[in-house]
Amino acid sequence: MTTSTLYYFVDTNLFIQCHPLEQLDWSPWHKFEQVRLIVSSPVLREIDLLKTKGNNRVGRRARAASAMFRGMIDETHKLVRDECPRVVLSVEPQHTYNRDLEGRLNYQERDDQLLGIIHEFVRSNPSSDVRLLTHDTTPMYTAQGLDLIAELISDDWLLPLETTETERKLAALEAENARLKTTEPSFSIRCKNQSDTVVDRCCASYTWYEPLTDAEVDGLMERLKVHFPMATDFGPKEPTARSAPSTVANRLFATIRIFTPATDKEIEKYREETYPQWLDHCEVMLREHHRTLQHETPVLEFTFLAENIGTRPATDALITIEARGKFQIKPPSYNDPDEEQEGEDDTTGNLEAKELPRPPIAPRGHWKDEIVGQPGEVLRNLNKLASSLEGLPGFAHIDPGLVEKPFALPSFNPPASRDPNAFYYKPDLPSMPQDSFALECAQWRHDNQVEHFVVEIHVSTDQDEVKGLLVCRIQAGNLSKSVSSCIPIRIAITHVSAFEAARSMVETLVGIP
Repeated sequence: MTTSTLYYFVDTNLFIQCHPLEQLDWSPWHKFEQVRLIVSSPVLREIDLLKTKGNNRVGRRARAASAMFRGMIDETHKLVRDECPRVVLSVEPQHTYNRDLEGRLNYQERDDQLLGIIHEFVRSNPSSDVRLLTHDTTPMYTAQGLDLIAELISDDWLLPLETTETERKLAALEAENARLKTTEPSFSIRCKNQSDTVVDRCCASYTWYEPLTDAEVDGLMERLKVHFPMATDFGPKEPTARSAPSTVANRLFATIRIFTPATDKEIEKYREETYPQWLDHCEVMLREHHRTLQHETPVLEFTFLAENIGTRPATDALITIEARGKFQIKPPSYNDPDEEQEGEDDTTGNLEAKELPRPPIAPRGHWKDEIVGQPGEVLRNLNKLASSLEGLPGFAHIDPGLVEKPFALPSFNPPASRDPNAFYYKPDLPSMPQDSFALECAQWRHDNQVEHFVVEIHVSTDQDEVKGLLVCRIQAGNLSKSVSSCIPIRIAITHVSAFEAARSMVETLVGIP
């Protein structure tokens, strides 16, 4: 059973955000004989304002609504639907709002003007079913406070969200960017620490050995001087002769043993050169022992694992690894592990020595065997000795053709050309710690093995903690945007004196019999 007319004072969004009135589903209101859609003056003014909003959807829909309203000037209404229910649209700017509500409504606002008109219409037509039709939340709550009925426009009535010109351009750029990326290499960068664990930050500790103080060096040197004083006894001062031990050679050549005393030159060299030089060498080693210990301390290392996971090789690839903070980096030298660390000041020429040199032996003269027989007798004895050796097995004979063998010159192999798929330091392998270093590859293959870029971290030791960033950046000729990985660095530095290790080295030498 149908009832009388339902009066809907419509909000502006019915014309701006919804499908055309004729396309809306009005069947839920079939119990009403007629649904009357009333356009009041606040909605008319807002439509007039919006129709100037350019060529976007809001402007176009507002102009269409305004044209429809102008076409109704000579008509009482416009038929939207003819039955079940009958829906008509009417433009009624004559309605005014209730002045008694000026304390509760702000009539400078169009929503409040619309609600004031509805409230006045309800008061003038108490038996009519009057409602607000809107898609906005604020007027619905305001209507509720005024005891007015407000209904929300169904989402099914709304047009799809419009894509603005800016959004369309952005979507086109994103599509183009995605297309270009399919023709570019793509990189994955991971990082691992010295424990071979993949990490996103580097936290480590480092031991720095402090040099011995002057007082500590002086004390250890005094210990050496007391235990190994300069010799004052240089043996007998007169030459002596005695019979040589009885051996075959001594019997053949009539040999005697003669003692020659140490010469003044030998004694002077020991006093002025050999012994003082030994002391100087020990002192230098003690003063530089902290460097030896430092060399034995493992260098902090960090590894970037980089892989081209795209569908294209990277051309003219450049890998840059950068230190940001109070530390420096360099790649491993890959030399003999027993060699000196690059960049350290080797004042002794042998910082690897872990033992102090033994003191020099003072000259005390020497014994020497001398032949006292006549020359003819000596020759006869030599001939006898040679004859006795000829028949012995294993007697070495010189190969008479040895000198006739050709002399082979070393062959010269020209340097091989660079492998286009290999990485090379640019310009060269750094030998000293620095702020950054780079590698280049002419063609970095995709879907290939993971590349390992090992970094040595060299910390500044004038502080207790070092913080910063370790950055790996990949660039390529056919890569539109570089790829980077930033790893936070935090290294705690422990300062340890080298004295105990140096004292142990002195005591070891003192204890040698």
